[in-house]
Amino acid sequence: MVDAAIASIRHALMLKPDHAQSHNNLGNALLKKGELAQAATSYRQAIKLKPDYTKAHYNLGNALQDQGLAGEAVASYRQALALQPDFTDAHSNLLHVLHYDTTDPEPLFQEHRQWQRQQIGPDILPMSHHPNDPHPDKLLRVGLVSGDLRGHSVSYFLAAPLAALDGEQVQIHAYATAPGEDATTQHLKSMTSSWQNIAALSDHQARELIQRDGIDILVDLSGHTGTPRLKLFAAKPAPVQVNWLGYPDTTGLDAMDYRFTDAIADPPGVSDQWASEKLIRLPNGFHCYHSPREAPDITPPLQRSWPHHLSQFQQPGQNHPPGDPNLEHHSQSGSHCPADLILKNSATTCPEVRSRYQKLFEEGGVAWERIQLISWAESTFPHLSQYGEGDIALAPFPYNGVTTTCEAMWMGLPVVTLLGECHAGRVAGSLIGRVGLPSLVATSIEGNIDIAVELANNPTQLEEMRSGLREKMWNSPLCDGQGFSRDLEQTFRSLWQEWCNKSQETDNTQYITGTS
Repeated sequence: MVDAAIASIRHALMLKPDHAQSHNNLGNALLKKGELAQAATSYRQAIKLKPDYTKAHYNLGNALQDQGLAGEAVASYRQALALQPDFTDAHSNLLHVLHYDTTDPEPLFQEHRQWQRQQIGPDILPMSHHPNDPHPDKLLRVGLVSGDLRGHSVSYFLAAPLAALDGEQVQIHAYATAPGEDATTQHLKSMTSSWQNIAALSDHQARELIQRDGIDILVDLSGHTGTPRLKLFAAKPAPVQVNWLGYPDTTGLDAMDYRFTDAIADPPGVSDQWASEKLIRLPNGFHCYHSPREAPDITPPLQRSWPHHLSQFQQPGQNHPPGDPNLEHHSQSGSHCPADLILKNSATTCPEVRSRYQKLFEEGGVAWERIQLISWAESTFPHLSQYGEGDIALAPFPYNGVTTTCEAMWMGLPVVTLLGECHAGRVAGSLIGRVGLPSLVATSIEGNIDIAVELANNPTQLEEMRSGLREKMWNSPLCDGQGFSRDLEQTFRSLWQEWCNKSQETDNTQYITGTS
């Protein structure tokens, strides 16, 4: 279908080569096919023909982001916003990609606050009165809003807590913001009291639905990613609103009351100033990993011949070689131990991306023969099998992986990480710490290099760590669904009781209880 569309558009361009919309449409088709650089070329041609073509600037930003060109993507999104200041999706994409391009939390925070000022107009006012029954011990109706309630990373950290929640304390209602369902969707549905797809509903319609359902606590699981509905949260349809799991930063919204995190990802007294929400630091981390039902066995390193392999499985923007300490890490560690690098992301099938990576690594002093680029696997088992080619995993910087950090540990790869200044650069440290391996967490580039070199040069220690890592992880708080759910229930209850106290102070007397 995509190839046919590409052929049709190219035929149309032969007849009318100066048609900007056709060049933009060709870029969309090429992007869908994974031909990222060619897609960017088509978008640039559309912009050349029509410089004020807002959607072409936005689409070019997406193509550049997919190639790992964060700085160029930022420029394209900003241009789209200059042409159309209320372009909400472009603004959210800008916020997301900025995490790949900066390590300073202060300007990131200001950019998120600007999103609210620029995208939330005077017609969107947060509800000041909620007629929910303010009984502190009642059954809590918790709503989950997300476009990722399917085979997506978010579901890997949602399934275990949902399965273990006490139904007499918390009742879950889901609001999917994207069309389409899969087997994971059906599994998640089985753990909820109600399920509504609100993709086709306006924010006003969705707000009324949530109010009719009597939701007490509304949880956003997307932030500025995927199919966000933050304008819905800006209207505050529920008394208590929480940002959790799907986005590594503040939403920037005044109407978002809380954000779930922990003391490693957001150090107390430090990170609070960079959040519009009140930070709630869960005692045992804010992630609970749902381990794969089927996974390959761990391959001990001594069963393979050297050299050791350092693995980094991330999205293109996350393993961004220019200025990335992982590049310096590999360059320096390579002079101390025979370690090659396996780099995996969804852009490695693009020839232009591969060529750029080769140039960057060779300029960094790393022979291209020591780099292995592999593309994303289509399904879980072969994807996890690819971890078996490595011995040690490197968390990218400044934007850590969450799912890939957990997958690497599950497949027996110790993950070495560098703690950054922002939440996005500290979350791997949180995950690794919850498994009980704080010795793999560095606070400097030099320390990061030293940890990996020492581990790679000690094959006995490495084999012991790898062979026992899955069991260690399984017995840790990171995989403790029951313990995590108790923490979640207690936190929800505490937040609800805080609202009840405030509600009683204002003497709200009209209640709604909702229906199942």
